[in-house]
Amino acid sequence: MKMKHAGFALALLVLTYAANAQASWRYDLHPGDHLVYRYTLQRKIHSDDIQSQVEASFTTHVLVAGDAATHLVLGFQRNRQSAALTQ
Repeated sequence: MKMKHAGFALALLVLTYAANAQASWRYDLHPGDHLVYRYTLQRKIHSDDIQSQVEASFTTHVLVAGDAATHLVLGFQRNRQSAALTQ
């Protein structure tokens, strides 16, 4: 697994854990399940020399590749839909 995907997977697990600590969400995932979500990222840089703003939209696919008694095997693919320098 590439490092950027490992970091993304770790962030997803942390967010899932935090969400479960506040609510009792349960998922019944099985091999072959395909989840899709979209998000927009905005990054602003302000310094003495540079001021910029970028907006990018992504679609991420999560595929349940396998399961066992205690864990799931997941595959991730993130596709950039658009990116623009807005300032």
